[in-house]
Amino acid sequence: MPHSPKNQSGFTLLEVLIAIVLFAVLTLMTGQLLTASINSNETTKKHQQRFSALLRTVNLLEKDIRQFVPRQLRNSPQMIEAGQTDLTLTTARADDALNACCTPAIQRVHWYLKKGVLYREVWQYPDAVKPTLEMPMLDNVDSFTLRYYAQGAFLDKTDAGKTLPQAVEFTLGLVDPGPVMRLIRLPELHLQPGMSAPEPPEKQ
Repeated sequence: MPHSPKNQSGFTLLEVLIAIVLFAVLTLMTGQLLTASINSNETTKKHQQRFSALLRTVNLLEKDIRQFVPRQLRNSPQMIEAGQTDLTLTTARADDALNACCTPAIQRVHWYLKKGVLYREVWQYPDAVKPTLEMPMLDNVDSFTLRYYAQGAFLDKTDAGKTLPQAVEFTLGLVDPGPVMRLIRLPELHLQPGMSAPEPPEKQ
């Protein structure tokens, strides 16, 4: 015997509409959480890349200074071109970026800032006229300043043909993560006649 219409059960139109609204809200919340998670991962990745680039740059600049080789630069009486915003010196080879089997044990390097990017130029052969490689090391740099400890004081620049600095201080002006300053002592040197050695530096 067939059932009467009164005994049949099912969803009303209102119940269906409420279910659709709830499903849409849950979908929207899930999408927002997923977007926030992706954005957070991207931000973390950028911070990690920034920190790695900063650490690599600071370590390499420190190594170039610590491994300074007292050798006259080409067509110059200077052993170091010690400027307020750039630095050129001969150093022990610190990396294999040149990928050359016959690369000398020493190389000339030039650190300088151009349009917010800190660069490191490398001369594979210290007496070569033109640099072999120009490497952008770190971007978003507001300033790159250097000071030199010589003759008992910190100087903006020094005449490295007469008095070699005993230490180099460099400061990287960065918005993120903030300014970075290092004071690096040059290695003990066998000075040429007529050159004087300054007293050890004290942090100022």
